[in-house]
Amino acid sequence: MVERLQWRPWPPENGDRLPDRPGVLVLGDRSRRVLYIAATANLRATLQPEGERAEGALANGQWLPRGAREAAAVLHWEEAPDSEARRVRLVEEYAAANGDAYPPFNRRHPRFPARHPASCGVPKGSSVLHIPGESTDFSQGGLGVLLPAPIPSQTPVTVQLQLPSGPLEALGLVLWSAPQGDRTRIGIEIYTPLGLGGRVRWARHLESLAASA
Repeated sequence: MVERLQWRPWPPENGDRLPDRPGVLVLGDRSRRVLYIAATANLRATLQPEGERAEGALANGQWLPRGAREAAAVLHWEEAPDSEARRVRLVEEYAAANGDAYPPFNRRHPRFPARHPASCGVPKGSSVLHIPGESTDFSQGGLGVLLPAPIPSQTPVTVQLQLPSGPLEALGLVLWSAPQGDRTRIGIEIYTPLGLGGRVRWARHLESLAASA
């Protein structure tokens, strides 16, 4: 982030004095890497432990993403009368400092749920460890995968998918991971769909998911 953030523990401690006013919140992981930036009309209602943190209504009908809540370890919040303008400014500053990339949970593209067999190949020295799992959702820039074991963030992976149109392989980067029952949900940014017509097949798959949504 361009600006300095005042990090607090996540979830908020009982002693936190949360104002009953508009503001912005920033969720970060254990390394204080920003995961999500949001505006809210009422910080207390959104963040108080006994309140609506799990289903806290944010500005413009947004919700605190489940993956962001589960992956977060720290929180920054601040009052802001025009909370949406402040959120936009923070997101733009983040993007300017990170090669035009948004925080992992501030999506530029819509996400569509879809379950397909998926395997993640992780470099292990001179070999590759393949971890079988299944996809949870797709977007233009990435996908979610459920795996039996976590993969550290910023790990490059090769994703092998079994789509209705046939197998598809793609190169990507793990942005976050969060426990989900006895498995781990992984968020992957896709760099390049491989193979003949890989990009076209990825786009057509998204089109079919959007048509059935």
